[in-house]
Amino acid sequence: MDHRCQITTPGRRICDACLRGLRRDLAALPDLYDACAGAETRTAIQAVLTSWAALVATEWRTPAPGAGVPDLTAFLSRHGDWLACHGGAPLLVEDAAELVAAARPALQPA
Repeated sequence: MDHRCQITTPGRRICDACLRGLRRDLAALPDLYDACAGAETRTAIQAVLTSWAALVATEWRTPAPGAGVPDLTAFLSRHGDWLACHGGAPLLVEDAAELVAAARPALQPA
């Protein structure tokens, strides 16, 4: 993370700004995934989201979402408040931001 969180909600591991950024990044990933021509970037997006969704599904003892990026990001967004309290929350924020940064060039004109 490029800033030090000022956590104001008890129990959270990330600040409100990071949670908003995470939700924004998760919302952007399905379109970015579709726009990516690079298999490596698409594979990374799928793998990271699948891993985080598996963590949530295991912890909540709930079925994992479908393997599609829209399903994965919707699932993670629904569990965003819980994830914000998880010890790995800062890493998830970082992972999502890195995926968006890696995929964003796909939307830029050549």
